[in-house]
Amino acid sequence: MGAVRYALSAVLFLTVACANADSDVSPTTAIVMTTTSTAATSTTTLSPSTTEPVQTTVTTIPVDLINPLAGTLAGVQVGQGPVDPIIGAVTAVFGRPEQDSGWRPDPCIGGPPTRSVIWSSLAAYFEEADGAENLMGYSWDQTGQAGEPIELPEGIELGTPFSGAAALYPDGAYTHDSLELDGVILQETPMLAVVGQHTDDGSGAVDHVWVGAIPACS
Repeated sequence: MGAVRYALSAVLFLTVACANADSDVSPTTAIVMTTTSTAATSTTTLSPSTTEPVQTTVTTIPVDLINPLAGTLAGVQVGQGPVDPIIGAVTAVFGRPEQDSGWRPDPCIGGPPTRSVIWSSLAAYFEEADGAENLMGYSWDQTGQAGEPIELPEGIELGTPFSGAAALYPDGAYTHDSLELDGVILQETPMLAVVGQHTDDGSGAVDHVWVGAIPACS
């Protein structure tokens, strides 16, 4: 992954841009929702070894931190702010971001300042407009995470084969042949999609969730 405008990577960004164009879907701003994120916990396990033990840490995610169905991150609605409490709440769970672009002119069209902040499994995208800093969207995968699964519409979860997701939501299914990605838009307001690697028989599992506005370039 790299620092990007409003999503997880240049490949993913272009795909969602195409998906939104094909499906005529756009994110919708809703009223601000704020909650207090619960503290993160972690568990450490030791792998059997005759020499030095190997430690692995699995992060437990507070259930109110990531809510794709509501279109919220740390209780803040996509299209709303403030931004700093979001970054603080996510950092409390995942640690310091791996990448933070800081506020900068929009890299695609030179518009209002934008900011992308990326943790291991989560990337959040922000925009400053009319003196306000707002959450524009975020992307998520659940690799290496524990605790409650991220709630998605009925019948869909990370790991679901694309063919199964497309059968449940045929109007939202799309394939981006040149980028070898398959996706399904599960709801339009706010925009919620799942995406995975393309396979000819549709057996490839969806492995990412995208919520809200997704960048069209890196």
